[in-house]
Amino acid sequence: MRARLLLVLAVLATLALGLAGSASTARADGDPASDVLLVNSLYTPVAQKISPPVLKQLKDTIRSADASGFKIRVALILDRTDLGAVPRLLGHPKEYVQLLSSELVYGWTGALIAVEPSGIGVRNVKPLAPAQRIVDGIAVPKPASSDGLARAATTAIRKLAVANGHTLGTPGAAASTSSSASSSTPLLAIGGAVIGVVVALVGGWLVLRRRRRQRA
Repeated sequence: MRARLLLVLAVLATLALGLAGSASTARADGDPASDVLLVNSLYTPVAQKISPPVLKQLKDTIRSADASGFKIRVALILDRTDLGAVPRLLGHPKEYVQLLSSELVYGWTGALIAVEPSGIGVRNVKPLAPAQRIVDGIAVPKPASSDGLARAATTAIRKLAVANGHTLGTPGAAASTSSSASSSTPLLAIGGAVIGVVVALVGGWLVLRRRRRQRA
């Protein structure tokens, strides 16, 4: 019984490492934002953090838009690091957001914007042409920075929502249960599930051993 339990634990540990490795490889080799936005509402740049007040304003705006019925997800692309296997799309936000939309099609079909230092691309907002004209009129602050991308995204969300007939509340008023911007959420979920199984198996084994000792 003990040998069998150890074998099961070893298999689970190997599985956990394999899943974590696969997820990390996907992020390193593919398009990072497409992985993150499957489960979160915001992808933030890797190379430079957004200052807390600016990040909070953006998250509050996304939550407010979601609460109003204008559900949206946002990719902030600062440099080629954020594009993974498609670095050529830096400077081409319209083409990138189209690619991103196609990668998310089975998990997300709501409004989507990608903000790059060169501009903003929008997808899944109808009619699309007027929506793109709206974001074309929003200047991304120079020099390029994560804060500048976040501020441009905040402005874009509010303008797109209003243009589509949605009234956004005061930032921060929406429920805080919306998805966060953490790119580690999928890995944490995998690890939590594996740990839960391991704990359950170990607990069952300890209970069984105690019962056998009591019978003896």
